[in-house]
Amino acid sequence: MILTQKQSIALNLAGTVALPSPPPATANIRIQCTGEFAYQLWEAYNQDSELPDELLDALPELVLLKIVHAVSPKLTITRLLPLSDLRAAFIPADCKEVDFNQGAWFHSHQLHLAAVKALVVPGENSRDLDEVEVSLFADPAIVYLPETVPLLMQVEVGLTAAESADYYPPTPYDQPTRCAVHACGPKLKWSTSTLS
Repeated sequence: MILTQKQSIALNLAGTVALPSPPPATANIRIQCTGEFAYQLWEAYNQDSELPDELLDALPELVLLKIVHAVSPKLTITRLLPLSDLRAAFIPADCKEVDFNQGAWFHSHQLHLAAVKALVVPGENSRDLDEVEVSLFADPAIVYLPETVPLLMQVEVGLTAAESADYYPPTPYDQPTRCAVHACGPKLKWSTSTLS
């Protein structure tokens, strides 16, 4: 049995989490690799328009996926992970009102091919660059990753000096506890005790 596009997407979505969440949140989806790898892709592609298997096999591990979610003008959350962990992506027709029946779905194989095409373009001039970064899609999207995949999350937030002095980023093992009530209402204080 050959799976339809709809069946393939459904299979790829099993056990995944959507980022950014919740809808209608979307993000700019970018990919990064070394300049040398982008040059190798460009060189191989221009020799016979077909990439050798060793480059195609290396692509998911040597290319990083970068999910850039601009939450507000003051807050941007960026997540980095290997391209190999990307299961599916959805580009909504309207980013303000996401309807999963209106837009374009892509499964992992299609996304790897899109990454090759995106990286071949700057490849010719990238050999001496430390890093090449390009957009995977022209439009904002939602990506789907396995729930337990490790990733690096970077938070850029505009704060005052006083706010930043009191800021402690919570980790999954921290527990919120109530502390003193301030003029603007109760605040949460993060405890570093481990959950039991």
